Amino acid sequence: MLRRTLPIAGLLCLALASAASGESRDAWTQPGPQWAKLNVCAPVQVGVRASLPGDGGGGDMAARFTLQWLNPETQAWEPVDGVATSHWIDAGPADVNWTQVGYTFDLDPIPAGVKHTFRGLAELKLAGGDAAALTTPSTCALEG
Repeated sequence: MLRRTLPIAGLLCLALASAASGESRDAWTQPGPQWAKLNVCAPVQVGVRASLPGDGGGGDMAARFTLQWLNPETQAWEPVDGVATSHWIDAGPADVNWTQVGYTFDLDPIPAGVKHTFRGLAELKLAGGDAAALTTPSTCALEG
């Protein structure tokens, strides 16, 4: 069985802004990128990262991540044992074009001869109160 250990305080991602200061909201013609992906796949860690589009206006953004594993018996995606979902992570104000945040899940070592496949889910609180739920398009396979 898999189990989530203590959360890692230092996240893998930095908040980035691509707009110069002083730009007005009218200067924003395209929202920034919105995606979720796995960015760490190591023997005892899996990291999930997301990009949140700002709108040049006010409000705060946040993300929360869940790690799932593919149960080979049921072929269903299930949350990992323990704490499978991160706390809400502040992604900063929506006055940027886009920002990125992430979370790294610590796993117990996988027993020898066992293989687990993981995917991540990202719940996003976006500018203006909008919300999104994204599943990582790729998976991560780890063997013991």
